[in-house]
Parts: sequence; structure tokens; C-alpha cells
Amino acid sequence: MNEFKAFIGITPVILSISTILFLKRNTVTGASVGIISGLALITITNWFTLDSGKLFRAIFTSSILTISAALVIVPGLYLNAVLQGQGKIQSLSNMIQLFKLDNTHKALLLLIAFLPAIESLTGFGVSLFLSIPLFFSLFPDYKAYRLSIIGMNIMPWGTLALATIVGASLSQEPVNQLSATTALTSLFVFPTFGLIGAYIIDGIEGIKRNLLLALTMGLGLSIMLYVFSLLGLTELAGVLSGLTVGAISLTILNKHQKKSKTTNHQQIELSKLFKLLTPYLILLILILASRVIQPVSEFLSSIAILQTSRIKFAVLTSPGIFVGIVAAIWYFLEKVKISHLTIFKKSQTTCLSLFLFAFLAQLMQESGMLNAFSSFVSSISQEKAMYMFITPALGMLSGNITGSNVGGNALMMTLQQSIGASLDNGLLFAAVQNSAAGYAVFTSSAIIVLTMTIAKNFERNSIVSEHQLVSFGLKSAFSVYLALVLGFWTTSFIRG
Repeated sequence: MNEFKAFIGITPVILSISTILFLKRNTVTGASVGIISGLALITITNWFTLDSGKLFRAIFTSSILTISAALVIVPGLYLNAVLQGQGKIQSLSNMIQLFKLDNTHKALLLLIAFLPAIESLTGFGVSLFLSIPLFFSLFPDYKAYRLSIIGMNIMPWGTLALATIVGASLSQEPVNQLSATTALTSLFVFPTFGLIGAYIIDGIEGIKRNLLLALTMGLGLSIMLYVFSLLGLTELAGVLSGLTVGAISLTILNKHQKKSKTTNHQQIELSKLFKLLTPYLILLILILASRVIQPVSEFLSSIAILQTSRIKFAVLTSPGIFVGIVAAIWYFLEKVKISHLTIFKKSQTTCLSLFLFAFLAQLMQESGMLNAFSSFVSSISQEKAMYMFITPALGMLSGNITGSNVGGNALMMTLQQSIGASLDNGLLFAAVQNSAAGYAVFTSSAIIVLTMTIAKNFERNSIVSEHQLVSFGLKSAFSVYLALVLGFWTTSFIRG
């Protein structure tokens, strides 16, 4: 009976995933199917209950999560539109080409340092607008496409760590602890992306020649993410880590380049580079000030608070407030044409999907469905070894089908943390979910289609198809999966 009850309890998630994966419906439809089936089960069985108070709490909690995300998503889209319209993203891309390094080293610096920093600060695939022109100018089309896709690898800390913040709210784990533990479970993921990049460029020989660089940069990024998370800078962890690893690696590589040979590259104008980076630097300073200046932090945290018994959100602590300020300043400095309708459509779909997935998870939690399933799972085995293979797979599945780290967490975080809590390790399971969902996003059709759309302006005689890129993404995802399993085991060992 317990087995059947557990299966019935998890049915809404199964139906939601199946609708997206097999029936090829969008995320909004998939989440809606899950919600309808969940409400139907509550109505026709006496195993799960949901009174009006619990229903209201589920709706309000989901609404707060959606508002917290929208406050970052909408200003972020406007900032991206302003900077792209002003040509700053393209100019930055052109300037990176002037680095006095060989193409492989440039690619690795982008993959494991600068692209993660850009995607962390802005999000929404903006790093693709930087990476695609660069990769297509440095490599043949088929290599450039693949490098562009795996450049989307910082997801748990992308968009000012939005997915991690949402994941912390859903799992009720402290955000900085979740971020730090996510960095530990990601310990081998970034070196894996570096090795995949080296292989794309020059096969096995590329890995042999760049093994040390890929490993040290990848491990360095994970360590920096861990350090900045412990310092309470989760929102900026990806930005600061990417810049730190990039600056150190660039300095070392430049010294090595000067010793080995000289090149005739055009000099980089530091004043022009600084001007292009000014909006990002001001945003960085504003967010840092709001976090490290204690009176400011306490004031922002004490007003405009939205909360339920499960979640608390201070509106003015959202980094999206500062993104909006910077976007407004740069827009009035140099006005450009912005498609408000495009921004509305993009944010509407993302926010609606997030609300529905979050509501599905809250509905299942409030009615006892998740508790029935997690109790059954924990009764099968208390050995973490079994979950080291299952948990990353579930997380990667959620990220792939939703095409979003935030959406994947909204769908699966509460369940994963619930299973982990039944084994007295909720934080670790929440971190693995957060990691796995993020690192599977590059395999989603959403990212692949976006990449191909942007690349149409830069490709030469490309014969690369969407099917080939999906196939490449799935093969790469298997390597990432193995790295996550190893990270799960390592983190479990470190944490005892």
C-alpha cells in the first residue's frame, strides 16, 4: 500500500515531465497538467488533503517566488537590450579578439572565466551575444557552435544566482550554504567543460596540450565560487569568481606568451575597455555595497517584506533593483530603440512557467504527496550510494525539459530536498539538484535554438543541424553527469 501511495503521490510530476518530454508540449502546458492531476488526486482520494489555508499558502508562496524572479528578469532584459542597442556587447566582443593569446587559450579563458562572469552578471543568454561572434571568428562553424553552447555553464550562479536563491527558498536552506555546497558538488564539472572545449578544438591532442590549464582553471572557478559563497556574496559569486580566475589565468598566459614568442596583435586600449565595462562595474559596486555595508543591508532587509510561513522576501534586497537603476542610467545617457513587447513576451513566458512549476511543488508539499514519496524512498535504502546516481539524473532531467535552472528547481527542488531530509542530508540533495539542473540547460532545445538564431549572422558555410547539436549536447551531458556523481560522492565525504 505504501508503494502505491508513493507512486500516486509522485504522479503529478511524472505527468508534467511526460507532457513536455514525450508529447512535445511547452513548459506552461506541462506544469498545468501536473497541477490539474494533483488537484484531481486530492479530490478523489483520502490520502492527500488540502484545506483553504494550505491552498492559499501554496499560491502566495509561489507568487512571492515569481515576484522575486521577475524583479531580476525584467530589469535584466532591459539592461541587455540597452547595452546591445548601444553596441557595447559587440564592441566588447571585438576587443577580446585582441588578446595576445593563441585561439585555444582564448577559448578556455572564455569558457571557464569571462563568459561565466558575464552570464552571472546579466543572464538570459547574453553571454551568447559575446561568445558567438568570437568563436565564429576563431574557429570553423561546427566547432564554434559547440563551444558557444557549452559556454552556458555557470547556471546555478547565472543571472545574479537567481536559480540558487529560488532553490534556497524552495528548500528552506540558507542561501549561502546552498551556494557553497553547490560549488562543492560542482568541483569536477568546470574542469569537465574545459576538457570538452579542448577536445572540440583539437581532439585528443587538444586535451593533452591543455590538460593542466583546463583542470586548474576549472578547479579554481569551483574553489572561488565556494569562497565567495561562504563570504555571503552568493549573488556575485559567479561574477567575482569568473573575473578572478580570468585575471589570474590571463596574467600567467600573457607572461608565457612573451617568453615563447611575440605576435603582431593590435594593442588593447585600456581606457576604451574600461568604458565598455563601466555599466557592469557600477552594477557590481552597487550590489556589493548593498551586501557588505551593514546599515544599508539592514535597512533594505527591513522594509517591503513579503512572506509566508515557508518563505520571506525583502523586495529592496533584490539585485534586480540595481540592475534596473543601471539600465535606466545608460538608457538616458544614450537612448536606443527597445522592443518592450519582446521583453514582455520573454518575461511573461519565463515567469508564468516558474509560477506554475512552483505552485505544483507547493501543492504537492502542502497536501502530503511529497512526504509520502520521500518516506517511501528513504524506507527502501538508507545508503547514499544509490542516490548518488539517481539524484543528479533527476536534476539534469528537470533542467533539460524546462530549459531553465530556475524552472528545473521549481519543478524538482522540493522533492529532492524532501528525499535528502529523510536521509538527514537535505542540504546536499538540494545542492545536487541545483547543480544538475543548471548544467543540463545547455542541452535544452531552448538554448540550442537561441544559439542557432544568433549565429545565423556569423556562420559561413555551415551545415550544422539542430539534431547534430542536440546529439553533441547529450553526449557532453553524460560527461557532466559523471562529474556530478563524483562531486556528490566527494561532497558527501567532506561533509561526513
